[in-house]
Amino acid sequence: MVKLTIQTERNEKMDNKSSSKAHSKGCGCGIGSFGIGSILAAILSYSTWHSIFWAIIHFFFGWVYIIYFAIVHTAHLQLFWDNLVRLVTGG
Repeated sequence: MVKLTIQTERNEKMDNKSSSKAHSKGCGCGIGSFGIGSILAAILSYSTWHSIFWAIIHFFFGWVYIIYFAIVHTAHLQLFWDNLVRLVTGG
């Protein structure tokens, strides 16, 4: 009877751990808890301003900075995409 109770408690603890891990993984589209918006914002910021400090600040703003950048810096955005395509295609 005692052995059965201990085994049941272990199984419940294992089930709780595995279910919490499954929920904490997210979509897998970013690094840790940061998404693709934060990563893209940091890349845009660094490629425009060449400053690690501002890249880190803009990293935390994420999509807000990307939308601001798209509205205000359209010429820089075109240059960024051209450089990105050149980097990806190797040309």
